[in-house]
Amino acid sequence: MIKRGALSAVFLCLASLAASAQLFLPTYLFQHQAGGTAKSLTFVVSENKTTTCTSPCTFSNGGSHFNIGSADSTRIIHAIYSNNASSPTVTSATICGVAATNNVAINNTAGTVSVTVLSAAVPTGSGATCDVVLTLPGSSTRGSVGVWISLGYGTAVANSTGSANNCTTACAAAVTPTTGGYIVAAGMQNANGTAPTWTNLTSRWTTNYAGNAADGGGDNATASGSTTITENLGSGGASNSAMAVAAF
Repeated sequence: MIKRGALSAVFLCLASLAASAQLFLPTYLFQHQAGGTAKSLTFVVSENKTTTCTSPCTFSNGGSHFNIGSADSTRIIHAIYSNNASSPTVTSATICGVAATNNVAINNTAGTVSVTVLSAAVPTGSGATCDVVLTLPGSSTRGSVGVWISLGYGTAVANSTGSANNCTTACAAAVTPTTGGYIVAAGMQNANGTAPTWTNLTSRWTTNYAGNAADGGGDNATASGSTTITENLGSGGASNSAMAVAAF
């Protein structure tokens, strides 16, 4: 037979354990959630070159370097290179000193323009310390690099890619981001100084190269399911255009 005092002590012990468990569980969940990184996509800036750039061609935000914010284990840096040259294809590249993944690249048939979507996981480093260095088989006459910071997604490999070239009035491609993901894209056109406009994409930069060529790029951070990105060209775009799109 258990005495009343002993029984009370057991109940008190069980109550204490229950209280501890109730306090511990929410604290653990809060710490786990706080340790994660909220998903975000931030356009940093674009840099364009109007003079010949030989390989290795370095984009450094005018010598000030690209500001990549604070270090984060999930940080991905995207750099889209659009250019106008006789040998425009990117052989390899580094972003912030890290070998970049070439997610998609497209030339026009004449080989006078190209667009390449490059990405790299850059968990360390902070502030204005990042350069984009491109290895090219030839020189670039005119070109731009647009830079984005992605947090909370954690992959430099695109979920879906698309491209188009030799377009008449518009270049279009459909891609599918992951749930809660995003899309980045850019386009280049030769012999036309009219900067492109976009459908289903927020424009982040445009460059008019003194009427000789034009480029631009942007992103869509709210796309869901298959999404068609359209680059609306100015006059003279036929056979002198290329567009590349990547969804993450």
